[in-house]
Amino acid sequence: MIIAEAGLFSAGLTNTVKELVRRPRPYLHGMNAPPEATRTSNDYNSFWSGHTANTAAITFTCANMVQRSDASSGVKTATWIGAAVAPAAMGYLRARAGRHFPTDVLTGYAVGALVGWAVPYFHRSIR
Repeated sequence: MIIAEAGLFSAGLTNTVKELVRRPRPYLHGMNAPPEATRTSNDYNSFWSGHTANTAAITFTCANMVQRSDASSGVKTATWIGAAVAPAAMGYLRARAGRHFPTDVLTGYAVGALVGWAVPYFHRSIR
């Protein structure tokens, strides 16, 4: 449930900001922009990368929860490495596909990582 909460919180936050900012996607810049590209509202939802933010939120939540478990240090390290690499790969692929600017990806990574840290933090048991 905590992982789902982090994912849903990240998605809600992302969609709210996308609607407020309305940043055009990179493929709309330049002479090669297809004419049909300016007809959908999704073409103006570049900032920030939701795929990257949601991936970071989910993976960082998992890593945060594993960190607080009694798993071995090797498992904890591997989980944090995976949590860092997965959203970075997602962001790279989104930028390479022309769907996001690098700043969209970096901001999405930072916001998702923050959500992935904060949600489990507020669910911690206080002893």
